[in-house]
Amino acid sequence: MPRPPRETVPLSAPPMPEPVLNLSKDPDAGIELVWKAGSTVLSEEKVDPPDLAERVCATRNARRGSRPAGDARADRAVLHVANGAIASDVAFLAAAASSCKRPQMIGGEVRDVPAFWLTFAVY
Repeated sequence: MPRPPRETVPLSAPPMPEPVLNLSKDPDAGIELVWKAGSTVLSEEKVDPPDLAERVCATRNARRGSRPAGDARADRAVLHVANGAIASDVAFLAAAASSCKRPQMIGGEVRDVPAFWLTFAVY
């Protein structure tokens, strides 16, 4: 006896991963800001050290916009540093990423919190 035809579900593309800011400081290449979604590079730019904190916040606001204060998720930033990097280089990148603030509802109050959740990658 033949079976009734099965309904087919159209395949859809998997959702795009959340964009992640990659900050790297290389003695030869300088400082780079690269936004990636998975392995796809969305944008990249070289930045001078005095402008780093300002550019990090500007690119975050342009790329991510503002999250509602009730959204507790932070954007992700990955700090890429060489294995032999000095602590001040790591601290400089971390301070630049941490300088970006966003409003978040905490205990019934709206407070400014860091916009990025920092992760380290050593190469």
